[in-house]
Amino acid sequence: MPASSSQIIQQALQLQCAGRLDEAEPLYRQVLDRDPRASDAWHLWGMIAFQRNEPMLAVERIEQALRLRPREPIYHSNLGLALHAAGRVEEALSHFRQAIKLSPSYSDAHNNLGVALREEGRLDEAIAAYRQALKLSPDDVSRLDNLAVALREAGQLDEAQTLWDRAMQLRPDDPELHFNRSLAFLLAGDYGRGWAEYEWRWQSKHSIGLRRHGEIPRWRGEDLAGRTLLLHGEQGYGDALQFIRYAPLVKARGATVVLECERPLMRLLSGAQGVDQVIALGEPLPKVDFVSPLMSLPGVMGSTLETIPSARGYLTVPATAAMRWAQPWSDAPALRIGLAWQGNPRHLRDQFRSIPLAKFASVARVPGVRLYSLQKGPGREQLATAGFPIEDLSEQITDFADSAAVVAKLDLVISCDSVPAHLAGALGRPAWVVLPFSPDWRWLLGRSDSPWYESLRLFRQRKLGDWTGVLAEVEAAVAELAARSKT
Repeated sequence: MPASSSQIIQQALQLQCAGRLDEAEPLYRQVLDRDPRASDAWHLWGMIAFQRNEPMLAVERIEQALRLRPREPIYHSNLGLALHAAGRVEEALSHFRQAIKLSPSYSDAHNNLGVALREEGRLDEAIAAYRQALKLSPDDVSRLDNLAVALREAGQLDEAQTLWDRAMQLRPDDPELHFNRSLAFLLAGDYGRGWAEYEWRWQSKHSIGLRRHGEIPRWRGEDLAGRTLLLHGEQGYGDALQFIRYAPLVKARGATVVLECERPLMRLLSGAQGVDQVIALGEPLPKVDFVSPLMSLPGVMGSTLETIPSARGYLTVPATAAMRWAQPWSDAPALRIGLAWQGNPRHLRDQFRSIPLAKFASVARVPGVRLYSLQKGPGREQLATAGFPIEDLSEQITDFADSAAVVAKLDLVISCDSVPAHLAGALGRPAWVVLPFSPDWRWLLGRSDSPWYESLRLFRQRKLGDWTGVLAEVEAAVAELAARSKT
């Protein structure tokens, strides 16, 4: 006797849940050939497209399921997932809410709504949705973690930590929980617990594509006398610039220090204190005894807020770059300010930290100010529509040694949370960093200075997404600085 459609769907679903999508898909087609009105087959076939990162195809199939059964909550919720992945945010939110209306106790729909709202920066609404999802599923670890992350981003660290404590009682060795909690410890300045928890990143999804040199023993504080230690960057240029300050400390322990970094950093970091040799990422390595990611060094060294090394600046402009940029840019007296407004768009939260260049128009209008673009790559296209004069130096900047020489000639750098802020701080040059409401952990909370960089001043959003308010503060500070420079 041939299997019924429901039996075939059940078999296909088991394969789908096991990740065997190529085996599940023809079974759904078989059911639909037999009965084109089999809504579950349309829905689950759509979810295969979603799992394959084909959101528009998923939308098409799940919409067909909804035409057949318009009051099915799971169809609405999963259509919301597909629409959100396709960038159709408001439609996604509408379907999540429809799923909740049809089934108020549907925890997944509340959670999915929270995820979408958080990614849109609507934190208060996201937290409310996450709370309801957790109320309906109080022992669900993912619900606890999602709410804790949103609370961390809202600055409610104590409640977030309480939720992570509950989650870890249920799943003590979950690397995502440890990593997410580490960011709250670090944001609060609790480096004692923060660095230890931060090492869980190597077991979490956040380190996919970052792990390397696993065949070399990790350095965890062993004697380095007569040994060679390989240091390497990890997450980006800014992180390498921030944490290369630890090279002199490992050098002082008797190590020969080899640094592996991206090519644009090589000329600048070849002169870093404590570094004996610099090699480009991907080049053959010399014989080494230990390896350490740069961002693991503070934990090994036991750094606290009070013992962060070299806050006054620890990098210098290479002589070759300084000579290249020795000629004056202009004879006209002016307060020379370098601007950087766009971070790496691949950063998970870049939409919240990058600032549209046009928002700086009020700064450009301050009398006696001359602006220079420090932007490389993404963001440069905004120069054409900025609406105010700003000199683009990017074509003349070949690497970070050139960038350092430019920063050294400026009176001030104003930057979003991106590489130029770290470069200016590492050089000990004046810089103002304009931060989002939910800042990266390294900027801590509620302070206008940084223990990492003595020359930096921090300007913070007071309301999520409100660049106008914080840039008004920047404008007033620039006007004051310009007035003082004339006297």
